[in-house]
Amino acid sequence: MSKILFLFTNTYPFSTGETYIENEIPYLAETFDRVIIVSNDISGKQTRTVPQNVKMERMPYTLNLFQKTLSLSSLLSPAVWREFLLIRTRYRQRITCVIFNTVLQSYRKTRVFKTLIDAIISEHSDTKDEIYLYSYWSNDVALAIAEMPQRSNIRRKIARAHGSDVYFEANSAQYLPFRELIIKKMDFQLFISDKGKSYYQVLYPEITPKMAVSRLGVTCQNVKIEHISRDRFVIVSCSHVFPLKRLNLIAKGISEVNDIDVEWHHFGDGPLFEELKSNCQELFAHRNNIAYHLHGRVLNTDFVAFITANPVHAFINASTSEGIPVSIMEAMSVAIPCIATAVGGTPEIVNSKNGILLDPNPTPGEIAEAIEYLQSMPEDDYLQKRKSAYKTWDTQYNADKNYRQFINETLLGNTAI
Repeated sequence: MSKILFLFTNTYPFSTGETYIENEIPYLAETFDRVIIVSNDISGKQTRTVPQNVKMERMPYTLNLFQKTLSLSSLLSPAVWREFLLIRTRYRQRITCVIFNTVLQSYRKTRVFKTLIDAIISEHSDTKDEIYLYSYWSNDVALAIAEMPQRSNIRRKIARAHGSDVYFEANSAQYLPFRELIIKKMDFQLFISDKGKSYYQVLYPEITPKMAVSRLGVTCQNVKIEHISRDRFVIVSCSHVFPLKRLNLIAKGISEVNDIDVEWHHFGDGPLFEELKSNCQELFAHRNNIAYHLHGRVLNTDFVAFITANPVHAFINASTSEGIPVSIMEAMSVAIPCIATAVGGTPEIVNSKNGILLDPNPTPGEIAEAIEYLQSMPEDDYLQKRKSAYKTWDTQYNADKNYRQFINETLLGNTAI
């Protein structure tokens, strides 16, 4: 008899997304006899190495045209009509064409995904094995897992929820499908922040016992915390370059910094990367006190190596919506104070002791003021911010502590939450 975990991801270990799973996978591989990663990335190259007992499968996330046509048959399901009722009464929304199609296609995916998942489970296990199903996102794959017929050897069905899969208002339709159904039928719905859990407790107070907070974590880089020169103030950011991350706002804020030398490094690319490059060329063309480096897409290990090996004075994040950014955890693990917007779960990690928490919609001037404040503050005060940043990582986002607790208490169920 083997203990087998089926881990459902968007892209990992293919392409470059979901870098935070890199911190968790060693602990999962250590605990289970086998880990089967089921990724929705069906074409990307494998970019991350995995432990020897980890195998990969691929499963498409989108429906083909024929399957989309069959989505109309979802109208025969009572669960779909229950969802329409929730939309009108609990969420108090109109059922627009976008929401109508989302509901039907999401529920159609449950039939498609359940068949695929069942085949993958059968291929990698037998009836004597203990099976654990773990969706890294609260999405349509999680819905399919929740709706799967119960096998006698399935020990746990669990889903995580981060940011874009938590907050209705963070999505263009202002809606996320079948959240109540997922939570009801999973053993646990895990949130990476207190804010996420509280958000759902308001929506579904009757199923609160199914919800828990399970924080992500990053590994220690063994940094030496001491005084460092801030004569040239080095700022780092790391994110996909698309509207939610507001990289152009960060660039504009840095461009308004005066009287100090600044060096900005951004890691990550995306659909607005070329626009960002063009804006930076214009903003910084005649600013002799500002240097910038847009590194584009890099492996997470390269980003961590950079912030570990180089003196970095501040990390900056100006997102409009967040779960809790793993990049901020990584910065704090090497004692870097952080400047971030007070959105989503970010106020749970960034505060006045370890950085600067900005208004959810800061002006470029406010970003510049935060940078100038960190650069000009007394040495001992700045050192204290560095120590507080590291302490925040160690007490709340230490991978070794968080993932061992998650696996033992929640995934294996050795102790009740």
